[in-house]
Amino acid sequence: MLQLRGSSLARNKVILGSPRHLSLFHEARGLSTLSFNIGPSCNENCEMCWMATASYPSFKPGDVMTASEIMRLFASLKKRGVKAVVIMSDGEPLFGANLETTVAAAKASGELGLYLILFTNGTLLDEKMIGLLHGLNPCVSFIVSMHGADRDSYVRMHGLSPSREALWTMVVDNSRAWREFNTRTKREETDAGGIKRKVYQFALHIVVTNDNLDQLERMKGKAREMDCFLLVTSPGMAGNAVLNRHAIAPSAEDFARLRALAAEESDNPGGQSADGGAGCCFITNPRQKHWGVVIHSIHGQVLPCPYYLGLGASGWFALKKYWAAGGDDARWVETAEAVSRAIVTHIQKEFGYDDCIQRHARLNDIVRFVRAFNTAMECRAQALDASSASYFDGVQRAVAEELLNASRVLAAVDGAGVDSPGASTQ
Repeated sequence: MLQLRGSSLARNKVILGSPRHLSLFHEARGLSTLSFNIGPSCNENCEMCWMATASYPSFKPGDVMTASEIMRLFASLKKRGVKAVVIMSDGEPLFGANLETTVAAAKASGELGLYLILFTNGTLLDEKMIGLLHGLNPCVSFIVSMHGADRDSYVRMHGLSPSREALWTMVVDNSRAWREFNTRTKREETDAGGIKRKVYQFALHIVVTNDNLDQLERMKGKAREMDCFLLVTSPGMAGNAVLNRHAIAPSAEDFARLRALAAEESDNPGGQSADGGAGCCFITNPRQKHWGVVIHSIHGQVLPCPYYLGLGASGWFALKKYWAAGGDDARWVETAEAVSRAIVTHIQKEFGYDDCIQRHARLNDIVRFVRAFNTAMECRAQALDASSASYFDGVQRAVAEELLNASRVLAAVDGAGVDSPGASTQ
């Protein structure tokens, strides 16, 4: 989702802190971006949002990372080359308990000199909130998701019940503060190659689905009017394959059409595509050839995919649990990434490659496999001593063994014609 591409007319426009901005202004490769997932709370119910049907892991309040732990995580990743933090999932970062985490992330990233990109629905992004977060991190960029440009379309696409339609009024009221922030912060800078670029700290965002194609031109108009960046994404990068299947998991032909449409918007003076169709940009994708994006949740997990919480180094290898035993942060991060990459690589080899696991033709089988693997790893992890010098080697050895065991178990179950539990897509 963070793979920003531009062509012709829009090529000189970038969002501060985006992977494309880093590539143009910092001339670096490899691990560059931390996608930091927050909690699931949200004040809207967008039809393409995967959280509506997600099976979110059950955590105790103490499992959530504290402000000091967020600072420690960000500092560890900065040493590994991370220059930017992106909050684009799970819920609305300015709503409820998520706000405390967002403020902590803004403070930590600001003190460490990291860029911060915040995806929000904009309902709570008023002048006071902008002032607070920009004060904590002057390099914060706001990306406001609006999947409908008028009241009726917005209410429909954002899943607002009659009692919550006032959120549209909040968006309209807040847009003045967005405009003022954009006017104050947009500027022209010269990149590492000597080319002048327009750099933005504010953008509008629309996910193009079968249900809101008529809104794209209107959103382009809003972006031109504000002279801000317009981020256009296709449904393969957001949404759940179960919910609203006609819009989120369209036919191959429809998906190709929507993806191409998003890519074409790169040629719009008011827009630039962020299409992920050519390959997932997350670092745990075995075919990842673009900017490395590593994903951490507020529970200290490394996630290969922000839309599939059960995948990767799950609760059996959470950072907070490791910190309780003390040890080397950098080694934990390296191991978590290696483990998550090994899991994804095994899945792609076992079930066939696809750029997006959420759209994978064998998603049901993958979910069954991951659940069997995680169950086994939860047992194995209990026998591993986190304070031991051989802990990380033991984790990777257990992962390799249980990946093979899970494959054998599922093959035996399928061969016997026995129904396997947990065959839903979440």
